[in-house]
Amino acid sequence: MLYLGIELKSGGDPAKMTSCGVTTYDLGKSGPVGRPAMLTNLSASAGTLPGTALLHWSAEHGSHSYIVQQTTTPTDEASWKAAGTATKSSFTVPGLTSGTKYFFRVAALGTAGQGAFSDMAAQLAP
Repeated sequence: MLYLGIELKSGGDPAKMTSCGVTTYDLGKSGPVGRPAMLTNLSASAGTLPGTALLHWSAEHGSHSYIVQQTTTPTDEASWKAAGTATKSSFTVPGLTSGTKYFFRVAALGTAGQGAFSDMAAQLAP
C-alpha cells in the first residue's frame, strides 16, 4: 500500500518514486536479479548403476541451471572438472571409476551469472 501511495503522490514519475527509495520496473519486464546464492544441502549417494553417483541439493530460486563439478583431490583447485549441467536439483554423475572416492560441488546459474560453489559432498563410486 505504501508504494501505491507514493505512486499516486508522485503522479507515477519514476524519478520522484526512486528518490523515495522505490525501485520502478516496466510492466512485462523482469526486475534486476543478483547472482544466485550458494547452494545448500548437497548430498551424494551411490548411483543405481556401477560407476555413477546421485547428487541432490536445495534448489535456488531464480536459477535456470546448475554446474556440477567433480574431483578426487579436493584441495587442488585446478583438479575440479565439469561433470555436467543440470536443470533440476538432482544429477546423476556417470563415468566414475568403481572403488574411487569422488568429491562433488554445484553452483547455480541465473540471469546475472554463476553463484558460488556449494560445500563439497563425497561418495565412493560403486
